[in-house]
Amino acid sequence: MAISKKTSNNNSLSLLKTSQAVVHISHGITLRQYKYWILLLHFYRETYKQSLHSEHDGAIQIPISKISEYMGYEPVKAELRGDFEVLRKEPIVINILSKDGHKAQRGMGFISEWEVSSKTVYVRLPTFLEDVMKGLDDAKAIFHLMHWEIFSSFNGKYEAIIYKLCKDYVGVQRTPYMSISDFRQYIGLQETEYLQFAELNRWTISKPISVINGSELSDITVTAEFDRKGRKVEGVYFKVVPKQHAMSVGALTDLSDMPHPAFSEARITIPVSEQYVYLESLSPELIQATIERANNFADEKLAKNEPVNLGAIYKSAFANKWGVQYLEQKALLAKNAQEKKKRTVAAKQKAPSLIEHAQDKSSESKLRSIWNELPDDIKAEYLKRALNNVPRGAKSLETKNATLANAMERPLLRIEIEKLLVPDSMPS
Repeated sequence: MAISKKTSNNNSLSLLKTSQAVVHISHGITLRQYKYWILLLHFYRETYKQSLHSEHDGAIQIPISKISEYMGYEPVKAELRGDFEVLRKEPIVINILSKDGHKAQRGMGFISEWEVSSKTVYVRLPTFLEDVMKGLDDAKAIFHLMHWEIFSSFNGKYEAIIYKLCKDYVGVQRTPYMSISDFRQYIGLQETEYLQFAELNRWTISKPISVINGSELSDITVTAEFDRKGRKVEGVYFKVVPKQHAMSVGALTDLSDMPHPAFSEARITIPVSEQYVYLESLSPELIQATIERANNFADEKLAKNEPVNLGAIYKSAFANKWGVQYLEQKALLAKNAQEKKKRTVAAKQKAPSLIEHAQDKSSESKLRSIWNELPDDIKAEYLKRALNNVPRGAKSLETKNATLANAMERPLLRIEIEKLLVPDSMPS
């Protein structure tokens, strides 16, 4: 995936312009789906700005590599299709004023249509969202610039939702009041979730706010203000204060100065300039595999008390494409493990069949034949069970001396193995 370097004056990858008209939409979707949706709104806006407005038909085509650039990894196609289908089916119901001035409700999905190919995503937004995103240049439109690197750094759905809500109102330094019922709907809770306010507060308000305020990247500080009637909490709003950084938020979120997520496991700092060189020719997955293999190699040298130069190891790993070999090796190991599992299952299925067709079940030669055809791991299971069944006085001796090779030569063990392999041989 190729990523061009960006100057400090071009933060198009980091700054997303979104409208408050889409703020109060219930978030009954996962965090990953929510991030995809925010990106789709941004991509629609960018496409609309670059086209002749009269010719723009509401559809957008996005390279999957561009989505990967924002998410920090290449999405799995099956997951991408599943998430887009959820966005298509999940309802948005909003209150509007109809043309005759009366109140009305309108329903839609988060998106209207989608198509995912090997390299491209095609999406169409509902007409309401199109109109909202087209109106962002209106002088009266209320909007905010959201720093994508901050938003996407949150790993929990509720902190991401609260962060975005508070960013929408950072100018007035407080969000609108919401009843607890409205807040529950807004963050997408089911009726059976967090019925007690203490649990609701802990998991969807207090903990997310703590994450936002404790984040080194976060550019705001948030506090929750509750409306109480007696001991009961009726509603909530959030106070928002811009956070003063030693560095500007623009500097924090400028990708020319930010390490790419593919290098997150590197144990030393790889200069951003080098990162872009690697990203020009290698996928994020291959970069991660290269670093993982290099780290394993370094650990092997440390275990032998050998000196380790991580910088040299990383350079050698990238130059010699260790990631390609490592991914191939992992795929081969996974394939071998799957084949071994199949052989074991087949052997277990075969053992009863061999026993069933033995005409003389008490015959020692037949018993040896059955035993010899079993794979070693199955033999080991039978031997362990047979040792547990031998008389107590002989168990210590048998345990000490018995092996898979001589088990059938030891009378006590042979009797117990025969009982396990041929249950009908047990005395009545």
